[in-house]
Amino acid sequence: MAASTAALGVGAVISGCALYGKLVPPATPFGTYDGEYLAASSLPGDIFAPTSGSVVAKPRGYEACETVNDLRAEVARRFHTRPCLGTRELIEAGSDEKGFEKLTLGAYTYITYAEFESSAKAFASGLCSLTGVVARDIVTVYAETKAEWMLALHGCMAANLQVATVYATLGAEGASFAINQTDSKVCVADSKLLKTLLTVSEECKQLKYVVTIGNVQANLLADAKAKGLTVLSTAEVIKAGMGKNVSTTPAKPSDIAVIMYTSGTTGAPKGVLISHANILAGVAGLTETAMSGKLTSDSEIVYLAYLPLAHIMELALEHVMLCLGAALAYGSPGTLTDSAPKIKNCIGDAREARPTVLVCAPAVLDKIRSAVTSKITKSSKTKQLLFKLAYNTAIKRRTKNIKRGFVGSPPFWNKLVFSKMQALLGGRVQWIASGSAPLDPDTQAFVECCFNLPIVQGYALTETCCGGCGVSAGDATPGTVGGPMACCMYKLEDWEEGGYKKKDKDDPSINAMRGEVHIGGPSVTMGYFIPSTPPRNDMEAKNIEELKGKNSNDFYTDANGTRWFKTGDIGAVDNVQKRLAIVDRKKDLVKLRHGEYVALSKVEGVLQGAAAIDQVLCVGKGTMTTLCAVIVPSKDHMVANGANTEAEEEALCKEAKYAEAFGVIVKDAAKKRGLSKTETPSVIVLSPHPWTVENDLLTAAQKKKRPQILASVQDLVDAKYK
Repeated sequence: MAASTAALGVGAVISGCALYGKLVPPATPFGTYDGEYLAASSLPGDIFAPTSGSVVAKPRGYEACETVNDLRAEVARRFHTRPCLGTRELIEAGSDEKGFEKLTLGAYTYITYAEFESSAKAFASGLCSLTGVVARDIVTVYAETKAEWMLALHGCMAANLQVATVYATLGAEGASFAINQTDSKVCVADSKLLKTLLTVSEECKQLKYVVTIGNVQANLLADAKAKGLTVLSTAEVIKAGMGKNVSTTPAKPSDIAVIMYTSGTTGAPKGVLISHANILAGVAGLTETAMSGKLTSDSEIVYLAYLPLAHIMELALEHVMLCLGAALAYGSPGTLTDSAPKIKNCIGDAREARPTVLVCAPAVLDKIRSAVTSKITKSSKTKQLLFKLAYNTAIKRRTKNIKRGFVGSPPFWNKLVFSKMQALLGGRVQWIASGSAPLDPDTQAFVECCFNLPIVQGYALTETCCGGCGVSAGDATPGTVGGPMACCMYKLEDWEEGGYKKKDKDDPSINAMRGEVHIGGPSVTMGYFIPSTPPRNDMEAKNIEELKGKNSNDFYTDANGTRWFKTGDIGAVDNVQKRLAIVDRKKDLVKLRHGEYVALSKVEGVLQGAAAIDQVLCVGKGTMTTLCAVIVPSKDHMVANGANTEAEEEALCKEAKYAEAFGVIVKDAAKKRGLSKTETPSVIVLSPHPWTVENDLLTAAQKKKRPQILASVQDLVDAKYK
């Protein structure tokens, strides 16, 4: 869930809203819910605040903590001997005949909360003594999500160092950008990324030390030494500082703890400045949302941590889990399930860890739904009929009871049919948090029924340190992201160009206040990082000026001292229950040739729910009379149409009849979800090549890079309009 990200816009990180309603007039239907939910109280100036009327800046039970260091010390005191950070034993690492990595993994072993605290302090002392870093220096972390990532973060914070986060999937250019902009002389990195750092060492002359996670090949150590880099292991750093005090200026609440770089969907990454106070506030809001799902401090809570810690949602949620005394079991997308691509001769992370809490991006939930559907389709007729009967019964019960907050499946069918699916995720998951993009309502219903749990959703941003709106765990009604979290408030401001106004609440056809969402409160961050070093070229100079402009325009403080952020997202608040829905995005609004405005992400969210569509991107501009949909068909759909090889997939996607078939699929999906004729793409471009992080068409947070995707199919799009 970072600045200028896709789908719901600037850093939307926990979002399950459906983008409903026609644009002219863009009505916003809200489902009703009779149970408890995160409601809003109205303050003067049309400000929506938590029902208490005030926001909180500290997690419940941790009000005495002033910094994240205080929080870590307190959880270590409370949960002293509980398991804290868990890692699976690596039994064997290798590759298959195609060169893809394969891993055989063993059981999880954990360090306790007390060991986490002592190791973080030792890392802090060791890093300062071995590298010479001092308070407020910046250390870059360039690694996959691991226990050592969390240890390095807290070790740096214990020494009052600032941590600049870089996605492990970013290549040499992304790594060098962050290292150079922050002037880091120390980088904590995965051992397998040391080679990447060596390729940029000439342009990152200030980089002197690399602290590696994992074993390093001897030849790389020699190469690093030849380039003037000192390579240290995390174990060496901790050993050097064990038993020693950290001699540095203690962190203050206003000190920067993290500089979180965005994944760069539309341009150069931006570093969001996150203070210790911001983290405490964001964690406070998320903790209250988690507690709405009846999640409290419990030694049985197991959280499967596999999403990028360089993303604000994962970073914040892991700290929520620390507040609750949970065990954090670290895994990876490549080893998550038994059928994950890197798994060899062992079970996946989910079955080994048996988590009770899981976080899934909507894309992951879509894939789970597709995988289950595909498996059922390939099963016997008897099993298909049994599943259909069980699922239809569960859906009917859900539809009947949804206003009372019922989710899940009837006990009989859950035991007979759905429990087998639940075993794939360990069999103990109590609820799922979904984030980073809109969640399709049909996918939500499918997962909640098949896995017998609620999906906790909401809306937040990197710039607000995961503070935003949250939906109660029992509120499964689509079209809303709930009320304000405990750490913040929000308001709507008119957006005249798009036709969204606060006075729309008085229009019977709309019945909702609408406008751009502004979020305020203690979780709103300190702005974007401005490098202290002079720009090296015109592009860097232009980037700095843009960042200064955003700091002046997008962040502001009101007369009461409340800090606010303009999200760029368009929201609507219903007149009855005062819950927020995200209905549009300022940057996603395009004007077609005849003057009609269309929200691209809204249309994409609707089409993504079609089973035959794996990925979709809509294209529109002023010279077009209609939208174009660029579609990657699902593998199952291509196989069903006779394509079993890459060459056959290429040929199939070029066939006019196949494109015509997708035209029908698009129209059916659009009609089902109430899109207007203008919002329904009539030009279809098919490509068999999935958009991935590896081919630079998705960000590390699984968000679409629109310019790059469009460039990859530009010839095909242009040919359709000739």
